[in-house]
Amino acid sequence: MVRSETENSATIELIDKQTGEVTTSYSEVIEEVIPASGKGKNVLASDGTYTIVTTKKERKDGPVNTQLSAKLKIYTNGSFKQINSIESTEMKITNSNSATLEDKDVVAISTTDKFPTHTVEISGSATITYTSTNSSSASGSFSASALTAAGFEVSYTGSKEWEYYARKAIEMGLRYSVK
Repeated sequence: MVRSETENSATIELIDKQTGEVTTSYSEVIEEVIPASGKGKNVLASDGTYTIVTTKKERKDGPVNTQLSAKLKIYTNGSFKQINSIESTEMKITNSNSATLEDKDVVAISTTDKFPTHTVEISGSATITYTSTNSSSASGSFSASALTAAGFEVSYTGSKEWEYYARKAIEMGLRYSVK
């Protein structure tokens, strides 16, 4: 495990001991800090701030990195914190313009079923797909053998060894708390 921080972000990377490769990473980025100024029904005083935080989880499936993220609006006043809302969610491939995500489904909920809250859970599911139609697209990390080793189902679509379709169903989950 490797942890790194900057002024506005923190990242934790989980590393496979055998390969030395990052298998999963978690990160948090402070996007914006806004003075509360007594606005909004959930503000108890004129002090405090709203912070827009993006929290992310990234996983590696062979040559494909997939990211699940949520942008949260957090109210802080002294030591008091609460998550006021989930502004947006996203699930995407971050390192490849060859593979795609199909049948994406992202759900983000408060663990108390209402807002404001202290904890949210974000989950996503999708199918990573890759189609090889020529010998150059089937080389290196996108070879059928490399994809099969990473858990993809490979179906050959033509008479050539490099004509194939690969797919892998994935699920990701992320829990974020301000307790």
